[in-house]
Amino acid sequence: MFGVRLGARLKALPMPMLLAGGDADELIPVANMLGTWAKLPPGSGLHFWHGVSHSPNIDCPEELAKLIERFVTKTIPAHAAKH
Repeated sequence: MFGVRLGARLKALPMPMLLAGGDADELIPVANMLGTWAKLPPGSGLHFWHGVSHSPNIDCPEELAKLIERFVTKTIPAHAAKH
């Protein structure tokens, strides 16, 4: 996974993205997430849950689903209207 270097490819993506994670993640620390978020296109989202580790899909699946739904519902139409 570390060899993929997804972060290096972020600037090539034109659409807003959503980063979501936990502040208790030991694999990807908050500082790294903030650095990645700073490279994302305008309109990209960032969300942290307190006490959640590397897998919000396991630790708080309902909250993650609501966050994704809200991001897609609000962000994608707004981005499409600009293009």
